[in-house]
Amino acid sequence: MSDVNILLPELHKSQEEVRKKAKRFNVLSCGRRWGKTTLALDLLIDGPGYGALDGYPVAWYAGSSKIFDEVWRLAVDVLAGVTSRKDEQKHRLELHTGGIIDFWDLHNGDKNGAGRGRKYRRIAIDEGALVTGLLNKTDGANAGELWPKAIRPTLIDLKGDAWILSTPRGLQNDFYEFYQRGIKGPGQMKNWASFQVPTSCNPHISREELEDLKDEYKGRPLAYRQEILAEFVSDVGAIFKLDWVNKGKMPKLVNIYIAWDIAVTDADFKRGDYSVGVAVGLDTLGRYWLIELVRGRWDSAELTERIISLSWKHKARRTFIEGGPIGKSIEPWLKKRMRETARNLNIEIIQVTGRGDKVVRTANLVGTLANGSFYVPEGADWIPDLLDELAAFPAGKHDDQVDALSLLWLMVDQIVESSSSLSTIDVPNSALTWDDLNSLSDKGESKTNSASKFAWSRKT
Repeated sequence: MSDVNILLPELHKSQEEVRKKAKRFNVLSCGRRWGKTTLALDLLIDGPGYGALDGYPVAWYAGSSKIFDEVWRLAVDVLAGVTSRKDEQKHRLELHTGGIIDFWDLHNGDKNGAGRGRKYRRIAIDEGALVTGLLNKTDGANAGELWPKAIRPTLIDLKGDAWILSTPRGLQNDFYEFYQRGIKGPGQMKNWASFQVPTSCNPHISREELEDLKDEYKGRPLAYRQEILAEFVSDVGAIFKLDWVNKGKMPKLVNIYIAWDIAVTDADFKRGDYSVGVAVGLDTLGRYWLIELVRGRWDSAELTERIISLSWKHKARRTFIEGGPIGKSIEPWLKKRMRETARNLNIEIIQVTGRGDKVVRTANLVGTLANGSFYVPEGADWIPDLLDELAAFPAGKHDDQVDALSLLWLMVDQIVESSSSLSTIDVPNSALTWDDLNSLSDKGESKTNSASKFAWSRKT
């Protein structure tokens, strides 16, 4: 018998890393053009001890035949030299090695019985986020639960493994539920591994092309995070909608309030969390203006200077810092620098435990944005990053900007009450001391829920 050469694409580094770290059941959240199809076909054909070339039966599942048509044609071409029988109607290849590759359409005739009665050493489910009823029942009487009822049992006899691959499609689908099985948390399951691999992990795509892609998604941060970064993001901006953020020329403001979500980064600045400060003012029409947002990774000393500087710059009526261990740790630094600089500021450490999770804590903020009362100054360079985070919340990589705004809006009742009795103030730096400003009125002061409070009012 003559030798047969089978040409398979060489896997790139990211694909090889996934393969090495794989467990029995694997879920891949992939950015577009990362190479999930190449990897999956390689695993089915040439997976040592599992693939069709080693004589095992394997299967490819997809939401419809349109999704696997190209893969089917590729498999037919690649395996032509070792194929003993090809069934175009059933999409089945039988090899001289004894191996078999079945292709199943989970949309039409195979919907309720894909693979029933078969046994496989390895299966791959392509574009799993597009397959309805993989785990949960759909509105059809007998539809749904394909994984537990039809697909998973095919792996019992040969102790086979599974690969579920897809570009994510929000949070409300079975693919996201599968993904939770492989990451640390309450949904983690034994023998499951989950991977997030963005488009940029494919070395065959040029950096210039990636930059062009980013430009194409400007104004659509949710789509960019999903399609390119392979992140699970809220379906169609489930929490915040970007058209709730109004832009305009900033008017004269009544008062400025500041809130900080802080994270001290004394060691590794590249990996540490961000600290964020937001400065918000009210205008005479009762609209809220986010006039400045600062964000960075700073150690305790630098963070202290940033907090003092932002409050002094805007003559903040009150500055709120989220409590907890980090809030407590920064307090001595602030007190020390306040004494040294003789700056007159009103800073409060706010304890927010017991107010619910991150999403619940956004309730006041969401209400303000939804009713059209939230504004930002046109042209501010921090607006794009803020919009990205709002669009992705709560499933985005970062939520520090949202946390800072949420903290401020947790105190919104006090802000509105204390501001309602004040007339518009336009004060030069040296016109009034902070004693003078504090004496104007602050009826909400007695209602503060702060765990600890410290204020300085030294005249210079």
